[in-house]
Amino acid sequence: MYDRATSSLWSTLTGGPVVGPLAGQGIELETLPVVTSTWGEWRRRHPDTRVLSLDTGYERDYREGAAYRDYFATDRLMFAVPELDRRLPNKAEVLALRIGGEALAIAADYLGRC
Repeated sequence: MYDRATSSLWSTLTGGPVVGPLAGQGIELETLPVVTSTWGEWRRRHPDTRVLSLDTGYERDYREGAAYRDYFATDRLMFAVPELDRRLPNKAEVLALRIGGEALAIAADYLGRC
């Protein structure tokens, strides 16, 4: 996550700023749950859900994955980071868990083989 107002890059796993003027300030965002679901299952559980129209009047591809397709097609990062971890490729898909302040990331490729 990038905060244009402060030019800070935030970790989506820890909720803290890692690059920019807010890094090292002890700031941490409130953790909110994320749900991955199929549309059918979501509608079953939340029948009153409303969906925004893709017909916005603008010439833009709003289909799933279109906004960052070119970005994810390369290993290049959008922002500089203080340290690279070479155990996985840049932008590798991971399942990230935080339990009791501890963080764990599991490679999606690994989970797909299990």
